[in-house]
Amino acid sequence: MAFDQTARLAVPLPARIESALLTIAQEALSNVRRHAQATIVIVTLQVTSEQAMLVVQDNGIGLSQQVLRTYRGNATHLGLKGMRNRLEELDGQFSLANGEEGGLIVKAVVPL
Repeated sequence: MAFDQTARLAVPLPARIESALLTIAQEALSNVRRHAQATIVIVTLQVTSEQAMLVVQDNGIGLSQQVLRTYRGNATHLGLKGMRNRLEELDGQFSLANGEEGGLIVKAVVPL
């Protein structure tokens, strides 16, 4: 496993948003470790004056189309629902999509 970090935030994030994005990143990385069979994970945080966007992308097996369609109402996908609910509390947006070449892309966008 390798880790590379580049961080240059000109303005710190509000504590509530920082906490939510950290929790979402932790859950997404935990899901990669447990389910994805991935060998590469890329975590990106982009912050502008209008929004913060977190993207966690792996090269694993992705999710079935059924899970992508139904996780919101499915009691067995509590981690995915928790990530979405946490963002909705901040008027943010949460999305899941399979990558074009495999893997999963978790995207969290929060207005600032």
